[in-house]
Order: sequence, then structure tokens, then C-alpha cells
Amino acid sequence: MSSVTVNMDFIDLRNPDRTLVLGRHVDNLQGLLKAGRNPAWDPGPIDGRGGARTKAAVLAFQGANSLDQDAIVGPLTWGTLIPFRS
Repeated sequence: MSSVTVNMDFIDLRNPDRTLVLGRHVDNLQGLLKAGRNPAWDPGPIDGRGGARTKAAVLAFQGANSLDQDAIVGPLTWGTLIPFRS
């Protein structure tokens, strides 16, 4: 048996209108949301800029997956977006 550890940054999208969220994992987040092929999860262009559309997509994803709708992408949200199967 082997294990995999993946460290993903927390992404805080609570106030994207005041502070644009940029970071090395924002484009990964946007791509994963878009890959879900759910129109409610569409963050707009995959550009690494976490604005209002990315926040709305995260909130919709969190709600659809029984996660706290807090606009913070942490371990639980990442773990639901990136399910590892053995």
C-alpha cells in the first residue's frame, strides 16, 4: 500500500471584490470546477484570478457537496474536488 500527500494552498474567496485572489492554485481550482461540467460551478475563464465568478462557483460546489458554504477552499473542498481512488 502506498500513500500520497498533496499540499494545496487555502484559497479565501470571501471578499474578491475588495481583494482579487491570485495564487499558484487558483487556476487549478478553476480548472477542476470547470471540469465538473455543472453550469453552476463555472468559474469563468481559467486565468488564475479568483474573482466574483470563481467565488460563486465555489459556493455552488460546496453547497452541492454538503460542505460549509464559506467560500474558503481548504482541505475538505480540495478533497472533494480531487477524489483519490486506490
